[in-house]
Amino acid sequence: MCTTTHDQNKGKTGKEQTMKPQDPAAPLPLTPFAATPYPKPDETSHDQPLEDALNAAINMQRAKLGGANGKVAWSIFCFNANGGYRYAGVDHNLIHYSASLLKVAAMYSAHELLAAANRLARLPGPHTATPSAFFAELQTRFDKQITDVALANTITAMTQLVAKMQPAKQYRVTPSYDLIFDASGVGGPANPPPIKFNADFLDNMTNMIEWSGDDEAGECIRRLSYPYINAALMKAGFYDPPPANDGIWLAGDYTATTLKNPRATQMSVNDQLIAQGTTTRKMARVFALIKKGLLVTQDNNNDSMRNLLALAASHGGFFRLYNPVNPKPFDLILSKIGVGPLKAGPDVMSEGHLLRWKTAVPAAKNLEPDFVVVWQNLREDLGGTVGGIVETLRSTMTPLMT
Repeated sequence: MCTTTHDQNKGKTGKEQTMKPQDPAAPLPLTPFAATPYPKPDETSHDQPLEDALNAAINMQRAKLGGANGKVAWSIFCFNANGGYRYAGVDHNLIHYSASLLKVAAMYSAHELLAAANRLARLPGPHTATPSAFFAELQTRFDKQITDVALANTITAMTQLVAKMQPAKQYRVTPSYDLIFDASGVGGPANPPPIKFNADFLDNMTNMIEWSGDDEAGECIRRLSYPYINAALMKAGFYDPPPANDGIWLAGDYTATTLKNPRATQMSVNDQLIAQGTTTRKMARVFALIKKGLLVTQDNNNDSMRNLLALAASHGGFFRLYNPVNPKPFDLILSKIGVGPLKAGPDVMSEGHLLRWKTAVPAAKNLEPDFVVVWQNLREDLGGTVGGIVETLRSTMTPLMT
């Protein structure tokens, strides 16, 4: 059953709606996160025929999706050739534990903070004299804005984590700016080089996305801080706080549970209280915005995130596990997988994709060959298979693309 909550009388075909970037001439406010939420195409482009096709395909593959108890959640974005889009979702408003898929949230937050740091670097003032002055000004300008927005449990958990790690690791309750950025360009001539991720942070982030490294993810998350990630997701429109509790939640550092590192939790459908969870709807929005070039557009940050997800896709995602006689009708362009154990024991699988239909799409279909899919809560112990995912997508998309 679909769990849409938006106005289904608005934009049912998706053809009249388009995602537009912010006005490039508009002033950039000095906030550490997005000043306004990003476009929400899933709220204006609900497409009933697409959703009906998805539901029919799910019913056909029910046994390979985990049977009656499987309940895989889905979100699909299709893009009209004239700039519009179409959206469908099934159980897409339900938060599930989704393990490493949530590393996308850390990647996004890092790029949002990088854009903010560069906005400060381009303002004249004494903070441009030295790197230390610049990092101090980041704290002065951004820390209170972050803690004013972040949920209290993320601040409490990060405070406890910082206390546990010191003195060996000098993390902060808000971002450890000097452990994230290279500010060597400040203090130089006019128009200094832009602020960049330092080499260590960039290496950790790359491994976090390309290879899904937990240690590297933990390092990125601790440097960014739970409160910043939480605040950035809320300001961007990717998480609605309780009582809605809807969207992307990341407030744990992927360390082994035996280490008992502090974390902040929200309730999920499949694993009770969790530190890494999402709805497919909000995660699909992130992938759709990256595909359209609209997420953190300042300084080519959108391209940077796309490149990282392309590295992950180069290793095949979960589709590498699928090798039947009938080949997949699409190619994997962007990817981030998630797999991890539920508290009850079995692993649960998820993935976000940008897929590309292999054959030419007839002009009359008015669709780009690229489409975004996010699915989660696939359990092999219930009989769920990646083949079931592929065949569901084949049945859903073939009538649209051929």
